[in-house]
Amino acid sequence: MKRTTIILSLIFALAIALSVSIPTVALNEDTENVTVQGVLGGHIEITSSAIGTINLPDLEPDVQKYSTPVDITVRCNKAGWTLVVTDADGYLDDGEATPTNLTNPLYVMGGDQGTYAPLTGAVTLETNGAKGTAESVDDITFRQEAEWADTADTYSTIVTFTADATP
Repeated sequence: MKRTTIILSLIFALAIALSVSIPTVALNEDTENVTVQGVLGGHIEITSSAIGTINLPDLEPDVQKYSTPVDITVRCNKAGWTLVVTDADGYLDDGEATPTNLTNPLYVMGGDQGTYAPLTGAVTLETNGAKGTAESVDDITFRQEAEWADTADTYSTIVTFTADATP
C-alpha cells in the first residue's frame, strides 16, 4: 500500500505540474517586402474605315479626281505618336511586269496635312497623338489627275499607313 501511495502521489504531482501553465517565449514577427514588377512596352494599334481598296472615280485627262474620304483610327499607350502615309514611288501604275506610271503623282490630304501633298515621299497626317483612347485621323482623301499622254488602262498602287510611337 505504501508503494501505491507513492505512485499515486507521483502521478498526482505530475498532473499538477502539467496543469500549471508553462511560460512561453514570444517570437517577434518578421516581414519582408518583395517588389512585383511587370514591364509594359509601347503598343500601338491602327484600324481603317477603308477595307481593302480606296477607289478613285473614273479618271479623265486634265481633270482632278478625288477618292471618298477614309478615316484611320490609332490607339496607343504612349503620347506623341505620329501617322504617316507612304507609297513606293508616289505614282499609280498599270501593274505590268515593267509598270507604266501615270504622268502625275498621287496626292493625299487629311489630318494635320491640310493641303494636298504628293506621295512621292512620306506624308505626315498626324503628329503628337494622344495617349490612351482611340483617336481618329479623319477625311483622308487621295487626288489623281491623268494626262492625255497617259495610256487607257487600270492603274493602282499600294499605300502604307504607319503609326509610330517611337520617342
